[in-house]
Amino acid sequence: MFRKLSIFWILLVAILITSGVPLGLLAYNAIRTTESGVEREQINQLGERVHAHANTINGQFHEFQTATGLAAADAKSLMLTASRQIPAEEIENRLGKYARDSNNVFGLDAWYNAVYLPQAGDNRQSNVFLNKDTALTPKLNYDIAITEDLNPLFEQIKDSGIGTQWIYLTTAEGMLRLYPWAGNEGYPVDWQPQTISFYTVAAPERNPERKSVWTAPYNDFAGAGVMVTNSLPIYDGDRLVAVMSHDFLIKDLQQQVLGFKVGEQGFAFLLDEQGNIVVHKDYNPENTPLGEELNIKLAEQDPATAALVEAMLKDLDGTKYYTDGNGVQWVVVFTQVESTGWHLGLAQPRQEIIQPALAISRQVITGGVVLIVIVLLVSILLARWISRPLLELSRTAEEIESSVDEESGRVLKPEQMETIRGTLEITNLVSVFGQMVGALQKRMNELNSIYAMGQTITSNLDYEKTLQAVLQAVQQVVEFDAAEVSVVRGDQREVEAWLGKPGFKDTTATKYRIDSGPGGLTVQTKAPLLIPVFSGLDGAPEAGRPAQADDTLVPGSDVKIRSFLGVPLLIGDRLIGALTLVHRDAGHFTETDKRQLSKLTAQASIAIENAIQVRERENALKQQIRQLQIEIDETKK
Repeated sequence: MFRKLSIFWILLVAILITSGVPLGLLAYNAIRTTESGVEREQINQLGERVHAHANTINGQFHEFQTATGLAAADAKSLMLTASRQIPAEEIENRLGKYARDSNNVFGLDAWYNAVYLPQAGDNRQSNVFLNKDTALTPKLNYDIAITEDLNPLFEQIKDSGIGTQWIYLTTAEGMLRLYPWAGNEGYPVDWQPQTISFYTVAAPERNPERKSVWTAPYNDFAGAGVMVTNSLPIYDGDRLVAVMSHDFLIKDLQQQVLGFKVGEQGFAFLLDEQGNIVVHKDYNPENTPLGEELNIKLAEQDPATAALVEAMLKDLDGTKYYTDGNGVQWVVVFTQVESTGWHLGLAQPRQEIIQPALAISRQVITGGVVLIVIVLLVSILLARWISRPLLELSRTAEEIESSVDEESGRVLKPEQMETIRGTLEITNLVSVFGQMVGALQKRMNELNSIYAMGQTITSNLDYEKTLQAVLQAVQQVVEFDAAEVSVVRGDQREVEAWLGKPGFKDTTATKYRIDSGPGGLTVQTKAPLLIPVFSGLDGAPEAGRPAQADDTLVPGSDVKIRSFLGVPLLIGDRLIGALTLVHRDAGHFTETDKRQLSKLTAQASIAIENAIQVRERENALKQQIRQLQIEIDETKK
């Protein structure tokens, strides 16, 4: 009766008899209740922390925006307030330092390098850029001269330690004043700063409210690193006259976010409004090309986070679970950084969150030790039922081992399998064991077939017939669309026989270089070559790059090749040629095909060698007969 029952059910009945089920249910309920309570509390704490961190970041950005606003207000006062105007002679005096360079770009480069830098030795100076095509006007001259008065404020903002990389003013005419110093040689001579995002983001079309706005994060063209620009428009009535821009270097923010402590294995990360990575421990946005906006989307880099990223971009606050590629379940609590619209997340493994509950669970589990002892006693009784069929399987395996070398007859008769009995699991094992025996028998039959075909090949000494017999024998073992036998002669491989389906070109008599294509690789390495997904006839895929199906054609045909298999023809270490097979379907040839073909080519190599020798003897004999005929004819004369 027990032979028809699963071991699981036998153990279950034994545990029920000893009242283990009630104890187990009580323990399970206590563990689940403790676990859910601890998890809920830990997630609440994570939520408080993510909001605190987001407020800290938001405060930094607000401080940064305030500095931009102060600089914009000062610039507006200088440019548009009559009381702040300077005399014409002062304008002329200040403009004396400026000049156009060899590229006709207007700025302070020559004065800075010749006068300021040798004297001051620092970069605490602003530069002006005006492209070669923009002519100087009285208004431009005035704006250039008057905005020099922004330098002290620019210097204070830079030295305040709020993350400033550059602060600069761009006028509607295209004049740019930038602090601290950066030479004009890095800009194109016809560059128009008023067309760049730091200006256009604040223009009326994109910013009708005339408020302080942020650009998308980008990698600085000058190589300073990933940054984001805060821009504030300056209006004269309804006319946009300039934009004050302030570059925030994200490097310090990255270090700050990566430094947020989230348990032992957790981490913090920051995404922009499009889901691009601003800060993440596993992905570096610094890899973005210079001058381009960040375009490293977390959902694309780690598809497991796609639902998480969607939730973060949709909701201001929330909690989301996801499982990574290693099977680790993560809990992510997220919120939005209000000033920039970015999204901050704190991620921690769920296993780590519920760790305190696991300690309590261990105490509960201790109470089940008594139950384990009882189960052990029951298991001793069951071992008798399990060990007997296992011993029978062992004896059967010995019989299989002793019969593997037999060339005929079944390895194991079906009636022998029926004598092995046991519980449900053992019965399943017997079934799988029987499938293994069948597979072994099938492999032996395949080898016997290959041996028989090899005898057929070697019994034929006619050269052409031998080669065709080789290809026909291969066709019985491995299905192909086209196959050829090539013989090595000097530094070339010459195709001596071909067999293929319609649509494939007969390559008989085709000559290849000894190192040409995958066939050449097979010959050079003297080893079988399998390319399941083939990219072309000129060679195997490059190292580190998977083969891709492309438009490579078999010469003279309109069929694309997707799979390749080649085996060298060897007698000992001596190379005769190569047997190559192709197929139009990717992944068609397998390791099994390679193994079977290698066994067949061992016989085929001998047959081809014998046929070659016979043909050479026949050719020599024909030559002797022709020479003898010539001598007879001469004698007759």
